[in-house]
Amino acid sequence: MQTHDDATGPFAFQMLQLAKLQANPSTIYTSSKSDKLFLDKLRDSFNGASGAAQHQVRIEKASLFSMEHALRMLQNVHLRGVSATMSGKDRLHQLNTHINLAATQQVCAAGALLAILHREGHLSQAQAEDSDDMPAAMFLEGLSEISLDGFLTVDSASMLALQIFQEDRHPSAMGIGQSKEGFSVFGMLNSCVSSMGRRLLRLWFLRPIINLDMLNQRQDAVHFFMHAPDIIKSVKSVLRKTRDIPQLLRRLQSLRARLTSKTSACASPSGSGMSHLHAQGFLSPGTPHWEQGSVPASGHTSNASGSWQRPSIIQRVLACTGNELLTCHSLFSDIIDFEQTEDGMMVVEQELTRVPRQLGSLVNQQLWSILYMPQVGFVMRLEGQRLSAALEDFLPDFQFAFEGNGGEVSGMYYHTDRTRQLNAHFGDMLHQIQDLEGSICTELIQRLCEYRPHLNRAVAVAAEVDCLISLALAAREHHYTRPLLTKDNVLHIKQGRHMLTEMVVDNYIPNDTHMNEDDSCIQVITGPNLSGKSCYTKQVALIVFLAHVGSFVPAAEATIGLTDRIFTRIASQDSVSVPQSTFMIDLSQLAMMLQLATPRCLCIVDEFGKGTLTTDGVGLLTASLHHFASMPVPPKLLACTHFSDLLSQPILRRCPQLSFFTMNVLAETPPDSDSAYTKKVVFLYNLVSGE
Repeated sequence: MQTHDDATGPFAFQMLQLAKLQANPSTIYTSSKSDKLFLDKLRDSFNGASGAAQHQVRIEKASLFSMEHALRMLQNVHLRGVSATMSGKDRLHQLNTHINLAATQQVCAAGALLAILHREGHLSQAQAEDSDDMPAAMFLEGLSEISLDGFLTVDSASMLALQIFQEDRHPSAMGIGQSKEGFSVFGMLNSCVSSMGRRLLRLWFLRPIINLDMLNQRQDAVHFFMHAPDIIKSVKSVLRKTRDIPQLLRRLQSLRARLTSKTSACASPSGSGMSHLHAQGFLSPGTPHWEQGSVPASGHTSNASGSWQRPSIIQRVLACTGNELLTCHSLFSDIIDFEQTEDGMMVVEQELTRVPRQLGSLVNQQLWSILYMPQVGFVMRLEGQRLSAALEDFLPDFQFAFEGNGGEVSGMYYHTDRTRQLNAHFGDMLHQIQDLEGSICTELIQRLCEYRPHLNRAVAVAAEVDCLISLALAAREHHYTRPLLTKDNVLHIKQGRHMLTEMVVDNYIPNDTHMNEDDSCIQVITGPNLSGKSCYTKQVALIVFLAHVGSFVPAAEATIGLTDRIFTRIASQDSVSVPQSTFMIDLSQLAMMLQLATPRCLCIVDEFGKGTLTTDGVGLLTASLHHFASMPVPPKLLACTHFSDLLSQPILRRCPQLSFFTMNVLAETPPDSDSAYTKKVVFLYNLVSGE
């Protein structure tokens, strides 16, 4: 199993804890190169009980977790029912139909586990003659992937095919500059204004969920924010000032020897931002938004009497913005003065008043400022040329000190009566000030760390609010609607659209989709090139994906049954661990569907068999469709193909689960031509039933 997890912030190591809870291990093996924080999380108890953990954590040498070692171990795996005469390379290709060998972390973990089981004598094996630690063969009953309960699984190849993420690398040939999110589903829906909001939304897209209650809560919040633009404006202004407090605390603790009021002040907007949320109109328990029903009621957010109910996210915001958060804010405001006056500006203004009005034009050509320099003291800096002779007559106390060249220190520096007074009053006390600031800020950080759990909860809720507002803005701008999620194994979409394609065309033709558990769950779609077959299948997958994120979907109406996995055979993604041809990659992707697909899966097959002979491609696709159709409850499957032979009943037998569709095309003959070969083809991009 390989999943995405966050190692920092309030959502750190959530997937690790869920994996421990689901697997209930007695022993966990990890690499010797694992960092301390990761090891501490591994040792934590996963059942919520206090005291020592009920499992052991054993540290193994890092070489066991290398990709090279893992591939050598997997090449020696012999599964039941597989020919023993296979070469190691062929066995890897065969294993790629059981587990995704493109998931490098999963492969490394599998190789290390096999090595440990071999070392401890838990595997039936034949020892190699030229190696004491590498078996010649390891016999296994089976090998398969597992997935975390409660999550929709989408592999990296499907993410790439559906364009969930699109990384645009910096054009610099030197590798200078950072990449950015390109034209993708995530890029369209991401309008978060805080760093932790963007990070959380990305995790939502990497880890879609199938928890019906949580999805309904997200949709309730999106519906609320869609109809409250004024509230969005006020909340976003607060979120822009809210920073990632847990990360800031870690940084400040690491800079303990160099803490100053400036470095600590960067956390002040974070501490005050969430405390100000309680004062916003939409969070006040007595606000008219709740009692006057300014937000349109929804069937999902109203009680039995028909009055509108607050979304659960609002309740969580109210719960986390308590006295503890206000205490953290007061710690900053009482210790650090963020509105201190700039006395240096007052001194400069006083000096400028000594210049006669007739010489004011000479002063306007220079920028005057006063500053403190260690070991020099207070000095007056004039950016530009030195004082003219006329000004020196009126300012006899201005004594030229030195000239600074380059960067921020360029200018003419003078000692004046006022700077001498400042030096006499304050002296060279920079180091004393820094030491005092450092001790105060260190104590401040220690006090704040006592409230770390409260700050983590506040930041987590702020990030979630940012994500929900981002989804609401996208839904309102692009006219998305709320899908109805159900436990029934159905998929009904009315006037569905592809959210990316409709952004680059003048007019997008929507299409309907109807798939039931016992009727039309396998749909074969035919049509010429550029008729819209692939776009249609991708839009169905994207609508299902967005519904499991908690977003609204690009459709007039949608009823979507909970789905546990999305398979695609669209893009041929090369694997570093197992070099394969394009056709072999296609075979591996389809074999993965045949091995792991359940009635709750959605499978997209686009032009399978085009990389080999036509007869072989027809045979492989027909056999696969027969297998799915013969299952007691087949998965929901959309298959696009150019093979017209599939329409022949002797080749592909008809059954209630199987239905045929085609993309409508209009062929027109020009009025000035009588030849049938000069017909003009007009694509209507409309899905119709039939062959």
